[in-house]
Amino acid sequence: MNIASFLVDAVIALWLLAVIVAGVRVWRARSRRLVPLSSQARERFVLSWERIASRFVHAPREAAHEADALVLSLLLERGHPVQGGRLPGRVQEARQWLAREGKDGTEALRQAMLQYKEVFNRMIGGRPSEKEQAAENDREMA
Repeated sequence: MNIASFLVDAVIALWLLAVIVAGVRVWRARSRRLVPLSSQARERFVLSWERIASRFVHAPREAAHEADALVLSLLLERGHPVQGGRLPGRVQEARQWLAREGKDGTEALRQAMLQYKEVFNRMIGGRPSEKEQAAENDREMA
């Protein structure tokens, strides 16, 4: 075997290795299909969110941290990865707002809650219940 064929074999081997590594990365980064929620689970999450949102007025810090836990629970239940920085951007943004509470006070907590609400609404899926629809209509009228 001469040097030229050795170099050609080495280049081909490196190319195959690069293709395999790229394939593994694509497979790992692929978007996962989210598991649909049962109607009971959906109702449980909606009721929990309503409870947390109503607590925000009197206990904003606790409500914001409960919202974080609820959204993570919802993500896990739907099969969304939550480890290794794979959280949705809005959850990461909400956590940044939580970290700014000392500087920005309740406004930071409010902004965090808005981000959590966006993720919650997107992840909960399905049609809103009659109660949710009535509350939304009331807010639009005000």
